[in-house]
Amino acid sequence: MRLPYPKMTHLGRLVLAGLIVLTIWLGLRMYGDFADPIFAASALETWVLEAGPIHQSLKDRQVPMDQLHQVISHSFVHFGWEHLAFNMVPLSVLGWLTMRRSGVRGFLLAYFGGMVLAVFGYVSVVNSFINMGGASGAVHALGGAWVIWAWTDRAGQPWRALPSFLWLGLIIAVNLYLYRSMEGRVAWELHATGVIAGMAMAPLFRARQAIAVPAFGYGDP
Repeated sequence: MRLPYPKMTHLGRLVLAGLIVLTIWLGLRMYGDFADPIFAASALETWVLEAGPIHQSLKDRQVPMDQLHQVISHSFVHFGWEHLAFNMVPLSVLGWLTMRRSGVRGFLLAYFGGMVLAVFGYVSVVNSFINMGGASGAVHALGGAWVIWAWTDRAGQPWRALPSFLWLGLIIAVNLYLYRSMEGRVAWELHATGVIAGMAMAPLFRARQAIAVPAFGYGDP
């Protein structure tokens, strides 16, 4: 399959792999089999573990300024293998696509920018608040951006709306499945605000050396 963007750079591979490995490592150290006393906790692990999750004080706007890092640190807090897998598998795919389309800088801005916007959207609309962690807000922001990019990067092509509807349908289907299988115990508000944030940010990112794409998908003409 040939995508209409340049190949990912070596720096892009390093950044994406590093982000995924760091997130998995912190998740395993805090909640998994590697949370063992023989491994001394690093300053980063202590920082994430002690005040990583978003909690009620952020919603109440009573969080001390030195804990505003929750808008970022929460993305490194995961609650088991399933939670990690749910976020890291799509991040590897969407990260690869975004790196190819928008480069390292574009990926980092979309990922962390979408993460922050999703958090503030979440704490603004949620009613019953519980401590929350995970990278799903940022992942959904990337997914939302691709709903738009799948449309804009196919200018002049017939059926250009089809990939956008497929992206959006996939996001909705996954969240409906999670909501049903987890009996509502999923931060769907964070996911929704992440998608909206990604869609709103998408026009700010220009594609790298985009070329014409075929009418149906991203394969060779």
